[in-house]
Amino acid sequence: MNSNQRVVAFSLDTKWNDLPETVQHQSKRALRDNLGVLIAGGMTPASRITNAFVEDQLAGNNPKDA
Repeated sequence: MNSNQRVVAFSLDTKWNDLPETVQHQSKRALRDNLGVLIAGGMTPASRITNAFVEDQLAGNNPKDA
């Protein structure tokens, strides 16, 4: 098994309760931090430009349009 396969196996086989409490705590902090950054970053001009570009590039590729 190569290193990529080991990482995938670990990710799939590990349950939340298997993780030490400190890891759970830091994971929650990291998730909250990332959500905050996503929310704040979504209001920037660069985010609006990127969103407009993606919408333009993916126009007509929405499964809801089918």
